[in-house]
Amino acid sequence: MPYVQGPTLRQRLQREGRLPVADVTAILSDLGRALAYAHRRGVVHRDIKPENALLDEDAVFLTDFGVAKPLDPLADARLTSHGLIVGTPTYMAPEQASADAGADHRADLYALGVMGYELLVGEPPFADMPLGALLAAHAVREPEPVERRRPDVPAHLADAIARCLRKEPADRWGSAEELLGALEPGGTLSTRNPSVPHRLATSGADGLRHLERGRAAFGRLAWHDAFHGLTAAGETVELEAEDLERLGEAAWWVADGPAALRARERACSASRRLHGGCPMEPRAYARGTE
Repeated sequence: MPYVQGPTLRQRLQREGRLPVADVTAILSDLGRALAYAHRRGVVHRDIKPENALLDEDAVFLTDFGVAKPLDPLADARLTSHGLIVGTPTYMAPEQASADAGADHRADLYALGVMGYELLVGEPPFADMPLGALLAAHAVREPEPVERRRPDVPAHLADAIARCLRKEPADRWGSAEELLGALEPGGTLSTRNPSVPHRLATSGADGLRHLERGRAAFGRLAWHDAFHGLTAAGETVELEAEDLERLGEAAWWVADGPAALRARERACSASRRLHGGCPMEPRAYARGTE
């Protein structure tokens, strides 16, 4: 490895606070290229943070692959252990915080979005919280838009970071290369914020079938089938508040806490839009199991 004489990005943040927009774009571009290189070779970093970025005169280097894992689930299982939370909570994607063994390269893009937010604003989107509240915030809370915290941030850069911070991996950039294309003015954002109407037009029939199966499984208390059916339906159709409540309860029974919290938050949001409030009380979850 080459010797990098410069400081870490954390040291620069501590010295200067928020950074100039042009510098942030250059830093994110260098780190995005590093991630693209790693992801093409089947490696997920899992600990993107300012401490692991070294500043040189001409570039920023991504370092410390000590908790990286292979993208291939059949790769050497001795490298990491399933069911363990690995990474730094401030920069941790919801699926990574829940120790989801299926977490992939998009968790790195979420962390890069958190870091970009911090470089522009001076602090990450969720800060000064106990660990449990911090992980819950990553799972269910929307960060305050970066352009509201710093109005001089260009729209294309704010949009690129906002998409990195989507809760669902499928709603983030599909790859680091896609993100790189959006970091510069005029970069394509044509795939930004996949919309329910577009998905409904292309695969609404499948979504309705999943929805009916999920509802039927919920009625049988078949929690795993209900969870997977309602989750698949939510990819293509807009779930009503009652279906989101069903999804939250099913997620609770299959021990996916973050999914349960996200579903309940979405159910409350849907209820507020329709009724101006969230009257639903937390469920007792006292029903039988499969």
